[in-house]
Amino acid sequence: MTDGGSKSSVNVRVWSLLLFCMLLAAGCTPATSVNPPLGWVQIDAGDFSFHVPPDVKAVPAQGLDSRVGAYQGDFMSVGFDYGAYSDPLNYQRLPGYRSHGERIGGKSATIVSYYNPGSGHAFDHAIAVHFPEVNGNLKLTVQVTCKTATDYETALTLFRTIQFN
Repeated sequence: MTDGGSKSSVNVRVWSLLLFCMLLAAGCTPATSVNPPLGWVQIDAGDFSFHVPPDVKAVPAQGLDSRVGAYQGDFMSVGFDYGAYSDPLNYQRLPGYRSHGERIGGKSATIVSYYNPGSGHAFDHAIAVHFPEVNGNLKLTVQVTCKTATDYETALTLFRTIQFN
């Protein structure tokens, strides 16, 4: 390779990094949608779909003013609420609260995690994603409670498989 080629590839990397930083500074969030791991099962919820690990099975759920679903596995429970009043995840007061933005399935989302013992959920470690604008006034929140905080990575993968129809 010539010196000119080396300088050119360095310039491309510098400009790419600069563009990425400018997008972040402008409030843009990188897209983080992923393909599901092998063996994961697709859940078709009508207006959207997502994938869950193979041990996660549907359990009864009933909503009042929205479409809901619930699923239970050995290390996590999953629930979704799709409607006008889906939970906006304002849990800053809870221990271990963390929040960040991502772009999943072509939509802006906020992911939060926190520790919530005694909540009545199957597990105490919670992580959730909220989409404030899905279709008109409809919003989507998917919450996962995990056996341990190390299960958050599996939950993040689940969130990143969400696709909107």
